[in-house]
Amino acid sequence: MEHSVGSPVIGQIDSLSVIWDLFTSQLQDMKQKSKVDLRVVPTIQSLIDNCQENERWWAHNTTESRENNFAPYHAFRNIRLILKKVEEGLKTAEARNSNPIDVENALRLIPTLSSLHMFVSSFRGKTMNDNFKERIYYHSRQLRDVANTYSFLPNLDDEIRGINKRTLKSRVDRLSEKFQSGIET
Repeated sequence: MEHSVGSPVIGQIDSLSVIWDLFTSQLQDMKQKSKVDLRVVPTIQSLIDNCQENERWWAHNTTESRENNFAPYHAFRNIRLILKKVEEGLKTAEARNSNPIDVENALRLIPTLSSLHMFVSSFRGKTMNDNFKERIYYHSRQLRDVANTYSFLPNLDDEIRGINKRTLKSRVDRLSEKFQSGIET
């Protein structure tokens, strides 16, 4: 499915681009001044809100299978959790005496973070296929690796917060059974 210039997806991507540019500019200004400016928090929050809205959309999308919805859902969730870590890092940077380091690390993370956000946002309304899913998983993995490098990877408690524990256990058990039966054959 092609997107026309006036389509909602194109409009969403354009507005995301503006927000990411603003966030980058705010971080560059902080780096130049060597001081965190918490006026960046609403910018981060608008990106987090966008991710949450997209997570909900993919979680309830009935035009695709649950399996096809998971890759973009998972990518948006990763982006959101990493943005939360960036926000927390910036909020506490001064108290931890890591003011310039957290800003510089956030700036280094932005290209990977923003490109995945824009990339996955472009799939909304398109038919998901294996190639799209593989690319989303690949770029999500890259994001997590970069976030880990700069200490913005969420801890396990953050990762599982908000997840239905019963559903998670059921899915892990099913995955374990499939894995075990694959080894036995």
